[in-house]
Amino acid sequence: MKPTLIIQGTITQASQLLQQLLIADLPLDCVVMPDRTEDTPRYQSLVVASALCSHFDLRVGTTADYGQATWLVILDRTTDDSAVATEIAELHTKISADDLDKMANWLQREAKGDQISLRLMALIELLEAALNDQPLIAPATTIHTETPDFAAATPVLVTASGVKHLTNLILSEDEQQDYSEQVTTLRANIDAIENQQTEGRG
Repeated sequence: MKPTLIIQGTITQASQLLQQLLIADLPLDCVVMPDRTEDTPRYQSLVVASALCSHFDLRVGTTADYGQATWLVILDRTTDDSAVATEIAELHTKISADDLDKMANWLQREAKGDQISLRLMALIELLEAALNDQPLIAPATTIHTETPDFAAATPVLVTASGVKHLTNLILSEDEQQDYSEQVTTLRANIDAIENQQTEGRG
């Protein structure tokens, strides 16, 4: 029986990942969970295309599929970009806020496109390693079981059964300081989220 991969995220990112998975033709039962109900018909062409794959199967899923998942991939969700426009409008400069907004949107779009492609390619490499039972050492964001638990990117051994943390990293003084600052920020964010969740509960 093939493992089940569930993908959830924006139509843009989910479609891009699915196109790459169709080409890779990995032995997976893939279930896409649309970010918005109106996106469901837009996946139909990819579902039809998956019929041409020898090993890869794709369908649109329901909440009942979560219980059958071997792996769950959560991509970026639909967001509101109004905060960026607001920040740009507050700049004091001779360039109009409208021009700055256009430039910022272009830069974000270009930079994000490259980052998304690299993220998805790395994800497929991890899936291939797990499916082929060929462990590999890769930098991946994983849960670190300290108090409180936090997620950070470090080199780990990736296998079909999960990830294994390797020995402590040997970092230069500057690298160690940067890493410590990132961990401190992550922990602060976790505390803030937990405090928001408990507000108003007696």
